[in-house]
Amino acid sequence: MKLSVIVCAKNSESTIKECLESVRNNNPSEIILIHGKSSDNTLKIARKYVDSVYSDKGKGLSYARQLGAKKAKESLISYTDADTVVPKNCYKSLIREMRENSWVSIHAQIVSPKNHNYLEWAEDVHFRVLFNNFGRRHRIGTIVTVWEKSKVLSFGFDSFMNRTSEDQDLCVRLVNAGFSLGVGSVEAFHRHRTNFRSFVKQKFQYGWGNARMAWKHKSPKFLVNWLLSVPYGFYRVSGKFGLFTGFKMLPYYFLNAFCVGFGVFYEFFKLVLGV
Repeated sequence: MKLSVIVCAKNSESTIKECLESVRNNNPSEIILIHGKSSDNTLKIARKYVDSVYSDKGKGLSYARQLGAKKAKESLISYTDADTVVPKNCYKSLIREMRENSWVSIHAQIVSPKNHNYLEWAEDVHFRVLFNNFGRRHRIGTIVTVWEKSKVLSFGFDSFMNRTSEDQDLCVRLVNAGFSLGVGSVEAFHRHRTNFRSFVKQKFQYGWGNARMAWKHKSPKFLVNWLLSVPYGFYRVSGKFGLFTGFKMLPYYFLNAFCVGFGVFYEFFKLVLGV
């Protein structure tokens, strides 16, 4: 299959083996690892499964993703997270649907293989309700995706978004330029944040990214959209799974809103003050 799969990984020794085995089972042309100065055995484990290895030199995820695109030999590339499992023929289905709809990028639907706690369960419900719907989108992530390499090289991941939301920024610029992207019908498995600390850190970083999106694109919507996450999430979940599940999801949405909101204000005021 003429596809270059790019896996950006840092300290992922517990998930990288299963991820890369599943990628290899899809028979892509090449697998590229961009490692982020891991302090565990990620690199040692991954070398058995990948065709080439490059370091992001500690420059962050935007640099890592762009480096992977530059090193890829095929015209189609996939960004696949190190904590995912890609089912057989997943990429093939994504490429077909991407071409049928004239999209420049496509994201797989995301489901959790197994939920070990409330936060993992809630994150899985959130994805199933708000993300896992086939069709065109204004923004997608990079958990399990396929992209036209030429568009990534032309528009590029911005180093200003060096922690998170680098994919959202690229999507905004692609859509503004008249290109289309979407979510496919095929599912891939993703392990969500496994504990309270990692969940809070991730959502805080999303807020950090929102602040930088607002600053770069001069759009206040990125500063305030977290305010709607509780009522909108409750409305959508209740509509699909019923009021009981909607109420059960409220702690998740309140915690999500608090962490994202704190990240937004923290980073935005740093930008205003020039820190």
